Amino acid sequence: MLFIIDCRDKVGHENVRKDNRQAHLDYLKTFKDQVVAAGPILSDDGEHMIGSLLILDFADRLLAERFAANDPYAKAELFEMAQRDKLLLVPVTDVDRAKAFYGGLGWRLDADFADPDQGFRVLQFTPPGSGCSIIFGANVTDAAPGSAQGLYLIVSDVAAARDEYWYQRAEKWYQVKQMRLDYIRNKAEMNRQQQQYEAAAEEDAALRLLANAQRGVPQWPAVGDVMATAVQAALVGQAIAGHAEYNNEQIAHMSETVAFWRYVVSSEFGQAVMENWKSEYLQFTTFIVLTVWLVLAVGSMAVLAIYLRQRGSPESKPVGASHESTGVEG
Repeated sequence: MLFIIDCRDKVGHENVRKDNRQAHLDYLKTFKDQVVAAGPILSDDGEHMIGSLLILDFADRLLAERFAANDPYAKAELFEMAQRDKLLLVPVTDVDRAKAFYGGLGWRLDADFADPDQGFRVLQFTPPGSGCSIIFGANVTDAAPGSAQGLYLIVSDVAAARDEYWYQRAEKWYQVKQMRLDYIRNKAEMNRQQQQYEAAAEEDAALRLLANAQRGVPQWPAVGDVMATAVQAALVGQAIAGHAEYNNEQIAHMSETVAFWRYVVSSEFGQAVMENWKSEYLQFTTFIVLTVWLVLAVGSMAVLAIYLRQRGSPESKPVGASHESTGVEG
């Protein structure tokens, strides 16, 4: 029969425990066949020993009490309180699941010991107001899980115990439901943020696509820029050619030649410019330049539109569709 001895130290008796610890350990070794598990009870911060917990296997309660009375700790009057309860061993398959079950019933968790060296774990639960406790764990018994039979939980008020049990179940169910609702809300919020991110990413990708396409197409200057450049080029060419021709005539007439800048500000240069601008050759050349520029500009826009449509850009739309259909695949 299993018994548990729960002992708590008197306040300020740390030295008593320290002085008698080795004798206590030697005493336990002499009853190694009867001591199922033993260990100190630690303070909340885990730094100090404030008691001892022993699980014993004796034939009756009298032998368990005699063992406790002869413990060196007990003889040194270390303990303020020593509680001896009867234990029932319950074989289980999943220790953590059983712990959660009995804890959910509102039973008091008295002990949860694990010894990595010996590879076992022992837990003890006590029902409220009961003088009997249950223990279970890993490598505590060779009995098969579910083999414990004929165990009954005796209560003074069956209706109150049933209501308390269902209250515990309902509270647990409510907590699980709240967790489920929080998960659904969080998932919906994550989906919304993901959709916003994807929409922003698509818009950013479309803008980068448009920018890359525009960088890949020649950027033709405006009409005013083209005309200004053509006029400046014509004037420069007219000045160079006119200066050379004017000096040749001066040499032929045995007159003095003039510098380039004096020719540019002279009336002869102005008259030559007006005559050339009136010529059909210069007008035809200007027409050709403007026509070529217009064809290249329109062709570039057409190539850009075809490229964007092939890449599925939101700026494109199906052929023949209205402008409201922009961004719709067709």
